[in-house]
Amino acid sequence: MLFRSDVFGALCLRDALDKMTDVAKFAELLKALTSPTNQERQQAETLYQQAKAGEADQLVIGFCGVLAQPAIDEACRRQAAVLLRQLVTRGSEKDFVFARVSTPNKQAVAAELLTRFKTETDPKLQKKIGEVVAKLADCVSDDDERGWLAPGQKGWPTLLPEMLEMADCEKIGRASCRERV
Repeated sequence: MLFRSDVFGALCLRDALDKMTDVAKFAELLKALTSPTNQERQQAETLYQQAKAGEADQLVIGFCGVLAQPAIDEACRRQAAVLLRQLVTRGSEKDFVFARVSTPNKQAVAAELLTRFKTETDPKLQKKIGEVVAKLADCVSDDDERGWLAPGQKGWPTLLPEMLEMADCEKIGRASCRERV
């Protein structure tokens, strides 16, 4: 297991994001999922389905790790964002992977996604990350408690303040920041 389920979830996420070998494995998985070779793609799909079923924390955090590494090619990072969006979308028990992520890691992932959105310089990738943030915001605001960031607490308390801060263009010095938000 990559992460402890305790109050140090955010710190554990940072530590894990720095482990390039773990991130590299997820990048390899993402590349294999889009491989032109049928056998390689099928093997990757099997691994992905197994991870969805039994390693929710590692999968979601691994894809966040891929997003956080500018050295990984942009197509792979975009694919990570697309799959993350699917993993945080309410649906069947099998596909709603975010519901099985531990509470500290849910909170750490939410914070990391906002950081990724705020710091991403590639507009296309930032848009994909924004789509993940939007789906996650929908998920945590729904009456379905499985997606909540904290037990008994509906919503995402840090989302609005972060968005308002990003919309303050003078403060962060970006001419097009309002368009991005």
